[in-house]
Order: sequence, then structure tokens, then C-alpha cells
Amino acid sequence: MLASLLALAAASTAPAPQDVEGRCFYPEAFESVRETALLALCDRAEVRPDKVVFSRNGENQMRFSGVWEDGLFQVDEVVLRTGRRVEVKGSCRVDTRYDTTSAVSCLAHRRGFAYAANLIVPNI
Repeated sequence: MLASLLALAAASTAPAPQDVEGRCFYPEAFESVRETALLALCDRAEVRPDKVVFSRNGENQMRFSGVWEDGLFQVDEVVLRTGRRVEVKGSCRVDTRYDTTSAVSCLAHRRGFAYAANLIVPNI
């Protein structure tokens, strides 16, 4: 019983703050949704307890704000590169491989329009 409670508590906590370098990458299937989605261009993701920020060449491209629940970051707002704030619903996740972050991905939407960022760490 104690093990189950500890596992549940761990699942709802945020990962340690981290800066992850890589490259935003999107499968070819995303090409068909360019008119209804904004895809971040990035080379870095900053994971924090209350936000996930994707940047390129040191400039913020897209910030997802929210809270960690059940192992996922529940997104309620996106801040665009221009500073425009958009209320959304969505989530982010941090994937690991061999105990190292391998990807940071966020997807949120509002009224049929999507906001996405998908940073992949090379060679993991």
C-alpha cells in the first residue's frame, strides 16, 4: 500500500528543472496541418515547475504555462514569441531514455487551432 502511495505522489510531481538542447522536429504528417497549427522552431527547451519554454538562438518562441498533474504538464496558456497570450487546453511531457531526457513535447489547442513544440535530443 505504501509503495502505491509513493508511486502516485511521484507521478504528480514535476521533473527537476532542466535546460534541454536539441532540435524541434515534426513528422511529415504535420505538413498537412500547417494552416491550423503553429509549430515552434527551437533548439532548446527549459522545463520548470510552472512552464515549459521553447527557444531558438536564445529567443523565446513559445511558452506553455500550467501545472504538473499525474506525470503530465497540464497546459492552460500559451505565450507566443510576440508576447500574445492564448488560453488553451493541452499537455506537455518529458520523455527519457537511458535515464536521460530524450524529448520535450507540448501540444495545446483552442477552437480548432493547435500550438505545438517537439524538441528531440540527438543521439539518445
